[in-house]
Amino acid sequence: MVRAHVGPQDKRELFSLPFLLKYVFLIIKMLKSIKSSDLYNFIFLKCLHCKKGNFFVSHPYDFKKIGQVHKNCPECQRSNFPEPGFYQGAMYVSYGFGVALYMGLFIAMNILFPDLGMKNIIIVMSVLFVLLAPLTFAYSKITWAKINFSKKEE
Repeated sequence: MVRAHVGPQDKRELFSLPFLLKYVFLIIKMLKSIKSSDLYNFIFLKCLHCKKGNFFVSHPYDFKKIGQVHKNCPECQRSNFPEPGFYQGAMYVSYGFGVALYMGLFIAMNILFPDLGMKNIIIVMSVLFVLLAPLTFAYSKITWAKINFSKKEE
């Protein structure tokens, strides 16, 4: 009995843009169907309380409003600023995210592309660092808030 092959035919097809985009869109569609989950709210930067309003004033790549958090949620009106300087602790989370993300990418690139060379890996890592810095910044803020809001509400 011959089995039909469902996945990519070779290793290069696995890393092709259409193949990857297909699965990214599938994951986004799945997450949108479970809007009440904490993972959905984290990925789409929603309010930690009502899970409907946006946590940030704008998206992470709007450089005029980068990192600006709503003072109060636009939907439930709950405060996102429990005290002055609250989000300074997000620097530690951002450092942890950065180290984990970039070490993981470095190791993955060495395994997947062993012939790339250290110079090229450093160039790719630098470009990724610049491109992903706003996302790392945004996710570190919402993680810091999630950790601390959860503690205060218990």
